[in-house]
Amino acid sequence: SLKLGNQLLDQGKYAEAATYFEGIGEQVKDNGAKKREPYRLNNLALAELNLQKYDDAIANASKAIALKPDLEAGYNNLAAAYSASGKRDQAVDTLTKGIAALKAAGGDTSKLEGNLKGIQDAIEASKPKAVREAEAKAKAAAVSDSATAGDDGVKAAAVAVTDAAKTAADTEKQ
Repeated sequence: SLKLGNQLLDQGKYAEAATYFEGIGEQVKDNGAKKREPYRLNNLALAELNLQKYDDAIANASKAIALKPDLEAGYNNLAAAYSASGKRDQAVDTLTKGIAALKAAGGDTSKLEGNLKGIQDAIEASKPKAVREAEAKAKAAAVSDSATAGDDGVKAAAVAVTDAAKTAADTEKQ
């Protein structure tokens, strides 16, 4: 049963919870518990995340999602582990994939969408001010240019945004 491990998680006893979830072993069809395996792996990932064992958390949350592609908590834990280990782009990708999977399954995506916005806001806030300003100016110019130039204008504007951001970043470094 996963109950004891979940109680340990609730009590903040993450090392004990990780040991418990590892100790009960893989939940397989032979022991009548195959449907619990994604939850065991996800809860193990949560314990590892709290222990700052990000690579292990990433591995176990990924396995949980592979077994149950509509496991919302799996995507949240995987994205949190990526984000905590400095891999914010992978966290964004994970949440984007999770939202698509949950929508396809008819599930609620509100938590994933909220977490996605939080990570995107953190990425934006971590950019130097000059880069944010250059991107905003280039984006505004791109909108007006694309309205008159069609697809070629959109492509040119995207290049302009990238170039403006690089220039601003280089200026910020000096």
